[in-house]
Amino acid sequence: MMRKFWLFSAVSAILWTLAISLNPVFAGAKILRLTHDGKVRSAEIFVPERRRKYMPLMVVLHGGGGSHERIRNYSGFNALARREQFVVVYPGAAGKQWNDGRAPSRYRNGEGGNDDIGYLSLLIDRVVRDYQLNPGRVYVAGPSNGGMMSFRIACELSGKVAAVTAVIANMPARLLERCKPARPVPLQIINGTEDRWVPYNGGKVSANGFGNYGRVVSTNASVEYWLRQNRCARPGRPLPPRNAAGNDGTTVDGRVWPRCAGKSEVRLVRVVGGGHTWAGRRSPAPRFMGLSSEEFRAEDEIWRFVSRFRR
Repeated sequence: MMRKFWLFSAVSAILWTLAISLNPVFAGAKILRLTHDGKVRSAEIFVPERRRKYMPLMVVLHGGGGSHERIRNYSGFNALARREQFVVVYPGAAGKQWNDGRAPSRYRNGEGGNDDIGYLSLLIDRVVRDYQLNPGRVYVAGPSNGGMMSFRIACELSGKVAAVTAVIANMPARLLERCKPARPVPLQIINGTEDRWVPYNGGKVSANGFGNYGRVVSTNASVEYWLRQNRCARPGRPLPPRNAAGNDGTTVDGRVWPRCAGKSEVRLVRVVGGGHTWAGRRSPAPRFMGLSSEEFRAEDEIWRFVSRFRR
């Protein structure tokens, strides 16, 4: 099992590194180090040049085996933050894996492992205070393991975040059993139907079918949970289909439920034919990771959704 885990992490790191090489590195980042639960944790912070008080904060969580450097370069959020005027923080997980609520195993520490909720809560408070940001406009997003951790934040830090987006991620089955947010949380899911790592229809998380890294429920079950939690009116409405690229092997559709308690909302963006990839970025290994959609950029889709909400 341990050999499979390290193989999974190594392959994942190589593929994400290949993807990063296609994108520019942004200068001017600051590193913040915090000690929590006996561990020194680091996070990278990007502040636009024309800084002002009470800007929003976007927390971007890397995937499993990743780092704050990789997700910063890959996601494109720095350029977006310059344009839209918000601060981005890229936290780093201890051991490169977020404790996202999957059942404990040799692959992950699970409930007995790192206190990532405590660390991220402390980090949000620190960054909001030090940079004089708007505490009512704190947003969270991430892909894969980072997306599952985003779900956990919606469950356990609903009093600190205004909206959440999970990308190529479903709710861990163990997390869904105990998720009890204190308030309705606007939540968006962006998933590929042909994801062979975090399966769209639920089941075991794997490295393209190899290994077993915990179980997730389906995308539909993940959506259904948040529809019930946010007390959304049914049936919602379909999103306009997208197929402008035409030759990328994907189309995009989905559904939105805009009438939910507490002025919240639930939104599903379904990348038909899409794999375990960040939309708008070329897939580093299509046969292994699946197809990447060129119909939209994931960071733009995330920001358009989350930025509409205030806590």
